[in-house]
Amino acid sequence: ECLHGQHRILAANQYLEPDSRWWEVDLYDKGKSPTLQQYFHNGYTNSKCTSDGEILWRIRLYSRSGQRDLEQDMWCYLSTSKRKDLRQLLPNGALRKAFDDLLHWPGLWPSMRLGTLHRLLTMRCDEEAVRYLQHIRNIWTRICTDRANVVAGTDRKTIEMLQLRAPCASNADRKYIEQEMDSKLLFPTITDISDCKAVRESIQQMRQIPSLFTFFEDLKYLEYCAKAFHSIIGSPQGTIHECMSHLYTRDGLTHSHLLVELQDGTFRECTGNATDGREFGYQQLWLYVMRHFPEMVAATPRKENGKTKPEIKEPDPRIWHGFATLARHLGFDSDAIATLLETDPDEKAAREFLHSSRPPGQYSITPSELQNNICQISRILKSMSTRGQIPGQGPALVTSDGSGEVVSRRCGRPFQRSHEYDRDYMYIDLLYCAEPEGVDITSLYSRREVFFAFFGR
Repeated sequence: ECLHGQHRILAANQYLEPDSRWWEVDLYDKGKSPTLQQYFHNGYTNSKCTSDGEILWRIRLYSRSGQRDLEQDMWCYLSTSKRKDLRQLLPNGALRKAFDDLLHWPGLWPSMRLGTLHRLLTMRCDEEAVRYLQHIRNIWTRICTDRANVVAGTDRKTIEMLQLRAPCASNADRKYIEQEMDSKLLFPTITDISDCKAVRESIQQMRQIPSLFTFFEDLKYLEYCAKAFHSIIGSPQGTIHECMSHLYTRDGLTHSHLLVELQDGTFRECTGNATDGREFGYQQLWLYVMRHFPEMVAATPRKENGKTKPEIKEPDPRIWHGFATLARHLGFDSDAIATLLETDPDEKAAREFLHSSRPPGQYSITPSELQNNICQISRILKSMSTRGQIPGQGPALVTSDGSGEVVSRRCGRPFQRSHEYDRDYMYIDLLYCAEPEGVDITSLYSRREVFFAFFGR
């Protein structure tokens, strides 16, 4: 038995001269322990450039089964910085459990990169991350119809071919999956006819299918949005959700009118309790940031092919004022929110315009006249409504032709063209509209699924 792999013998036969076909060997008793066998297997595995995710997968498997020697051996394959990040992550019980719940699917792990763990550790979005990881577990449990042999047969290729597909809404995705199932490229080890039929039927019911790859891509998007919250809660002592919950001022109410934003500054009321108000308000603030993140933080949508790269903008005082206004309107308050509300952005813009176009040293104007002019210009600015949804049109979640959102664009930071369209419909009322079906899905459908993955449906 060649524990290090027959490939070495084949390579030697092909490339070495006859008189050079020799090498040192180690001989072991055939009755060696399973632990020693696994040790050699790990050494062979890592000679093939095992991914970070596979190493973490083995670390957690060995840890949970009490195989400390094998676990420590796997730690040695990680760089110092990756070991540091992983040791910071593992004490977090909720996140550790959420990752451990995915150990049943080895095919999920190869795409994971431990170098991105620092995002997860510094964002303070533990609840959102756990919810996304639980979403991955729930979807893949349903896909595999909770059958152990199907779970074990979910290989890396199957994960990569199914992730981001939305067969319940997209005819194009459904057709693609049917073809790949027929060709045995999906779940190639599943041969039982009843298993294949059950898996096929289950997949067709899925919305956009997540994976650990999509999780870390979408985390990059959430990271930029999280920076806006850091500005109103300061250095968080706890997660963003915990800090925002402390800022909620209506917890004592047993029944209240909940405000649901329809467009910027336009609301409808519905009934609910304080918990409903806090959670729906929290989600609506995230949606505000998702609509406006390029004007709030140093980030841009992704570049479209053939277009110039979007430039990072200066923070827009009007957008930040709108964020603070919405937060207070929904029942949240803090010193930072109050500070943002102290300055009227329209008055500030009017003052700056008058000072630049009519410099005080060159024109004669009294302070009262200046203030009157500022107020007049400010009123004009306030009378201009923001561009919103197209009247009479709902959000287009699916297409009637073949021009849907390609799979590679369905996760991570949105692309520029998609963001400019989708932002008009990123309101909680519209995201909960009826589940559609069409030829293919739009970018808005994908944005909606990303939001639900982090915040629940």
